[in-house]
Amino acid sequence: MKRYGAGRKTWFHALACLLLAATAWAQKAPQKTPGPQIIRDFRVPEFDENGVKKSEVVGEEAEILEEGRVKITGLRIVLFREGQVEATILADQCTFDRKEKLAFSNSEVSIERGGMKVTGRGFRYAVDGQRIEILNDSRVVLKDISVWKEAVGRRGYDR
Repeated sequence: MKRYGAGRKTWFHALACLLLAATAWAQKAPQKTPGPQIIRDFRVPEFDENGVKKSEVVGEEAEILEEGRVKITGLRIVLFREGQVEATILADQCTFDRKEKLAFSNSEVSIERGGMKVTGRGFRYAVDGQRIEILNDSRVVLKDISVWKEAVGRRGYDR
């Protein structure tokens, strides 16, 4: 099981904004027949107190489910640092549980950060722990060895 520390709660905040927008939209839009609440082609940016973009959650579709869950299809999360893209997370689908503050999926997932790409099948993202776990078939590809040296150097290992 591989872990990738996101280091921020931006994903949760962006999804919370999405859910608020979905709730407001559902209250304003009269429904002719009862059915699922669906938002298509959405984009939810999050900005810091200075107006600098911290993250952006993009999806093809979000369906509001029962018990505080949201099913997201065609998910792309872009994390920014100092105005630059720091990492991108891609997944075909996931479910976000607002009560547990947990996102999970059995679909393929891809995380790219600098010269590193992590792929696998199935993931779990705990907002409070700020970690994403790749559950199966994880693979790490280093496109640039300096990524490894930088990560190892931060932990005090100098080989």
